[in-house]
Amino acid sequence: MGKNWKLHHIAVIVRDIDKAVDYYQSLGIAKAGREVVFPEARPNIRARFVDIGPVPIEFIQPIAGEPSIYKDFLDRKGEGVQHIAFAVDDLDEEEAELTGKGASVIVKGKAPAAFGSLTAHFDTRQVGDFAIQLIQE
Repeated sequence: MGKNWKLHHIAVIVRDIDKAVDYYQSLGIAKAGREVVFPEARPNIRARFVDIGPVPIEFIQPIAGEPSIYKDFLDRKGEGVQHIAFAVDDLDEEEAELTGKGASVIVKGKAPAAFGSLTAHFDTRQVGDFAIQLIQE
């Protein structure tokens, strides 16, 4: 487990995605990438990928008024790191290993922000209060 994991991105929940991107670009350290809008999806969110140095960041802005794990995070903690995502070769194998050691799956399915790849979020929030997302590429 973990030996083939490669950092995919760090997800940061923000109140205003445009303000977040503008801020890091104003510092001269961010290269903005694609934006993903999920108007018909649940939860309804905006996501924007930004490279800060060599680290890919996914800013996620929950849409006001709609319940989601992202809105709950923002209401409870404010802005911050919500999950860290890793690309893996075999999601099923990694899932079996993690769940066998007590980590539960929060959600599993195809993720539009990950170009439709199969992903799973694992509840590792009891230490550090962030989840782990694995993406099969």
